[in-house]
Amino acid sequence: MQSINERINIWRAVLPRVDIFFAAKVLFDYQINTICHQNGTGFDVASEFEMREVLKLGVSPDKCIYANPVKQSDHIKVARELGVKKMTFDSIEELHKIKKEFPQAECILRIAVETTTAMYNLSEKFGAFMEDVPKILQAGKKLGLRLKGVAFHTGSGGVTFESYRSSLVNARTIFDMASGLGLQEMDFLDIGGGFTLICPGTGKNFEEVAPMIGKLIDDVFPEPNIQIIAEPGRYIVESMAFMASRVIG
Repeated sequence: MQSINERINIWRAVLPRVDIFFAAKVLFDYQINTICHQNGTGFDVASEFEMREVLKLGVSPDKCIYANPVKQSDHIKVARELGVKKMTFDSIEELHKIKKEFPQAECILRIAVETTTAMYNLSEKFGAFMEDVPKILQAGKKLGLRLKGVAFHTGSGGVTFESYRSSLVNARTIFDMASGLGLQEMDFLDIGGGFTLICPGTGKNFEEVAPMIGKLIDDVFPEPNIQIIAEPGRYIVESMAFMASRVIG
């Protein structure tokens, strides 16, 4: 059984350019969060509770991303109060909500994933489709918001490389589209979570998929000023917790 420290070290050896922002909602636990913080990770937080608890550990607000595409207005106000600027969105309606409650926010456009081999396809719930992106960017420009970058999540439970390929190419297209519209240059990319280390030989295992992702990121996003993160949750904790259940009949 691998420890959280070992998992983080493996990640950094295989994907050194991609910063870990642990998805706290996967297994919210003080010890786990503390170990991640001690290892210098950031955090993907999805609620007021998660924001407040993570920041109590001494985590810097700029090492948090409020990665909930449908946010409560009150929680956006809390993000403003706490200085958590980075937040995802996937609709014009959400941009208007952010403009009202936190106009200084750094908005990360979450896009839907076109193809996925994941056990759980999160794009069935979240993510803007590429045909809607131009009008979303135009709305952000009109509202005067900082559209900082792009996020996607290929789904949970282990995903093959092909899903990342198409999503990274789409993200690049959006970066260039934003530049063409005269928006401030995007400098942030979030490649989501869903990674696993328990599917060897399937084409879905982290150590098989990650080197290919890393190479493609370098090819598609060669600019050194772009911060690249991922939101692993399962990957960090899948080998250090068990659930026991009595089978009665």
